Amino acid sequence: MKILHFSEYDNYEQLKKAINLSLQYDFVDDTFLKTLTYKDPNFNENDILIAIEDNEIIGFIFGVERIKEPREKVEEHKEIMWIKAFGVLYRYKNKGILDRLFKEFEEYVKEKLKKVIRISDYASWYLTPGVDNLYDYYNKFLVTQGYRRLGSTVNYEIDMSRFYIPTYVYDIMRKKFSEKDIYIINIKNNIDKKTLDWIEEHFSVFWKIEAKIAMENNFGGVLIAINNDKILGFSTYGSLHPSWFGPIGVSKEARGLGIGTVLLFKTLEELKANGQRIVIIPWTSHLFYYTQLPGIMKIRHFNIYVKEIIK
Repeated sequence: MKILHFSEYDNYEQLKKAINLSLQYDFVDDTFLKTLTYKDPNFNENDILIAIEDNEIIGFIFGVERIKEPREKVEEHKEIMWIKAFGVLYRYKNKGILDRLFKEFEEYVKEKLKKVIRISDYASWYLTPGVDNLYDYYNKFLVTQGYRRLGSTVNYEIDMSRFYIPTYVYDIMRKKFSEKDIYIINIKNNIDKKTLDWIEEHFSVFWKIEAKIAMENNFGGVLIAINNDKILGFSTYGSLHPSWFGPIGVSKEARGLGIGTVLLFKTLEELKANGQRIVIIPWTSHLFYYTQLPGIMKIRHFNIYVKEIIK
């Protein structure tokens, strides 16, 4: 067994296989792999460490540092290295593979003069917002390696065969929207700078990035609520993957009118129209808000970890 940087063995098919076989609750297809790799402007093959045996990737640490985008955050995050994902094939779990990978990865991080490793709250271009609580082996391993649990977040999974738009949502559109002259526009296959700037101003540059990605993807788009050419709220679909919903947000002064609820349901309707059987609502703490959705099939709990690296 030997440990290499991915740049020394850049077999993307093997990497995809290793991720899928090491992480039983996560699934990476070719579209998602592109999002995680060369669609990420910060991606560097050297930041991925892989364990190789018999020309097969049997373990990996998918690292990334913020070197290009968003430009406003590069300096702020210059001392951080993220791990997007890590894993080892099941039959190698008790053979010390992860220990060796993490030891070499931490040495690599020190060489790059980083002071912190975070797992895995890296926005954007991410697989999951942390380590699923169901990965008991991986969570326990991180604690033994000195990683501290920083917080938690959740993903929702929606069974779209059970999804429908309730009557009260149509009532909001028929009554409140007509009274306030609010209407919904779907922006797709077009970069709308006004909307993107509004999202950054009212929310964050990371949400702006994901909205821009969705506008560019042929399977994505951004719904916006408009009143007299004024944007009141937005909702994104198909940003990092065709099955992904969000982010979603409404300006503070427009809350309480049901705009978020309408955007939520209309966006999910768009995903269903696109043929998505399962929809993922990633990285959220708004547990009560999403419980109004018909078809909730699973809520995944993720742990976020951090470790300070001493040189």
